[in-house]
Amino acid sequence: MGATLAYSWQQDTLIVPRVRQSAGSASQGSSQRKERVPGIAVFCALSLLFIEIIALYGRSVSFGFAGDDWTLLNQASPGIAASFAPTPGSYHYNPLAISARAIMYKAFGVNPMPYHIVTLLMFWACAALLFWLAWRLSDRFFVGILTAVVYAAFGSLYEVAIWSVVAFQQLPALFLYLAGFMLYLFWHDRALRRSLRLWAYAGFIVCLVLTPLVYEPTITLVVACALYRFFVLDQLGKRLKQDGLVATARSWLADFSLPAVLFICYLIFKVWLARVTGAAQAPALNQPLASHGLPLTWGILQGFVPGTNIVQLASWTFTSVSPNRYLITLVAELVVLGLLLIFTNNLYRFLICWDLAMVLSLIFGLGSIQSRHLAFIVAPAAILYALIFLDVGKWARAMAIRLGAERQLAVVVMGTTALVLMAPVLALGVQCSHAEVADWGVAQATTQRLTGQLGGFVAANPQATTLVVIDFPQVANSRYGEFDYMFLNAIPAIMDLQYPGRFVQVVVARTQEPLAWTNTVYETPQQLTDLARPRNALVLEYNATTGNIAQWAPPRPLIAYFDPNDGPNGSHWVSTQPSPPPGFKATSQRFGYLIEDWQSDAHPLYGCVAGTQHFVSDDSACEGQQALGIEGYLFATAPPGVQVVPVYRCQALYDHSVSNDASCGGNTNEGLLGYAMQQP
Repeated sequence: MGATLAYSWQQDTLIVPRVRQSAGSASQGSSQRKERVPGIAVFCALSLLFIEIIALYGRSVSFGFAGDDWTLLNQASPGIAASFAPTPGSYHYNPLAISARAIMYKAFGVNPMPYHIVTLLMFWACAALLFWLAWRLSDRFFVGILTAVVYAAFGSLYEVAIWSVVAFQQLPALFLYLAGFMLYLFWHDRALRRSLRLWAYAGFIVCLVLTPLVYEPTITLVVACALYRFFVLDQLGKRLKQDGLVATARSWLADFSLPAVLFICYLIFKVWLARVTGAAQAPALNQPLASHGLPLTWGILQGFVPGTNIVQLASWTFTSVSPNRYLITLVAELVVLGLLLIFTNNLYRFLICWDLAMVLSLIFGLGSIQSRHLAFIVAPAAILYALIFLDVGKWARAMAIRLGAERQLAVVVMGTTALVLMAPVLALGVQCSHAEVADWGVAQATTQRLTGQLGGFVAANPQATTLVVIDFPQVANSRYGEFDYMFLNAIPAIMDLQYPGRFVQVVVARTQEPLAWTNTVYETPQQLTDLARPRNALVLEYNATTGNIAQWAPPRPLIAYFDPNDGPNGSHWVSTQPSPPPGFKATSQRFGYLIEDWQSDAHPLYGCVAGTQHFVSDDSACEGQQALGIEGYLFATAPPGVQVVPVYRCQALYDHSVSNDASCGGNTNEGLLGYAMQQP
């Protein structure tokens, strides 16, 4: 690729190109020949980049779908035409991303492997385009290689590289974003014919229009180009002094008048969307300004420091000590960046401001920065790292020459110095990437296993038209404190995609307070009982102890049945069965409610029979008599927060019964069986 050129504008005409003398330096006037690199070297560089990406993220090909993957696939399943309709209540409008998912869904359905393969290819394409961009900005092939390698292994990009369906927003948007910036550079390349420059400008406008339709924060493409124009092409306003106010204004209007109109039109469109969808299209703007301080602090750290994670960020910003201590870190960040802006060259200044513009765009547009969003933020940071490595290497080369080393040896010293500086960056990034991808793999294996179990219960209950899932794992915490998405927001979408039209209602419930950012609801035992009562309801509960799904039923009353034909006192039978044997009649006596095994501190109560005498026992062998099955489960001890009643076994002559009273109504108390719920 050629060098990046800077130009003066006079009377609306491009004149005398000025080519930068070295990576990171502004144009100084004299011409320089473009760096020529054999095509085989470029091919090898891109091939090695692909191998690096496969080595870091290739295992994700065997992963299943996670969390929002299902939701986004369900959103795309109606087809491309439906992708352009605004979604009520949503602040995202990404019809091109949804259309891409619709095409993939039409071709591959819910087979996750093709989605992961395409995601990895898109990630490689973005890294390759960043390689070209860094090469062009610096006129150094070596800088392009360093940039791509650092970017792919930065550590915090694992989510966008392996979260397949979700990444159909970030990765295509990033590709268009980088392509648009490259085309803007071509527009300013005096070495190209004017017709080609005009085509490049048209392509830049097309990218500017398309990128926010893939992912909203990429609207900052015009900001990145304006920053490059100001810092590099115009050299911090020096052009204004050389060319005059009118010529400079005309050149800026030539670049940005149409983009400014498009930007205003997009804002108007978003205002219209807010009215149509009923959702604020930039929800973070409605939040207090102080609430953005911590995301800004974390965003700057994640954007410039490789291999960072939630645990590290929390310690670096003192959030475990005091909620406001992060301000110390924020001030330190701004001071360091401010010093770099003052004492470094214009290309460094541009990259820093470009990075900050992306951080601010995500924070004020989306309200937070997740790992998948770092694909945008890390791009300028990777170029900055590569330039720093090369510039320090140049300093080492100059020192070697000064000490009498031959030119070839000095070049080796330069390259070795750059690689040595890059080593700790890669070590941090690779360590983080491997750990996070491994943890995602564990979470995905669990998700796939439970999805299979879920399908088994659905197939075994064909009459069910209502599905209730209780306490399904929504996220898993990785060793770095990040969230590995599992069933978050996924259950209704899974049912719609795998069993279309099967369920009239899908309820996701929890028996403990849900996280604030989930769409599940907290259900009391009575509410769960009400949900499970209809005959067409399939209720499934995740047992965190066993790690499996079990079919759940509401607490069942322990009822006393009586046979009036069996002697003057009759025979007793205590059971949770809804239908008594012939001759028995239900009484009004209830001895509490037995639970299904969805509490860890519970043991089974068995129904038994000896001849014509029915009784209950906590012995699975029914004390040597015939076992009828499990009646339900009793608590071994009275659990806190649950109203329970004790259940004693009593004996009157040869008849066994139960009582909630230790006196057993004057009969013999055979011992405490456990505790039953007082109410369902």
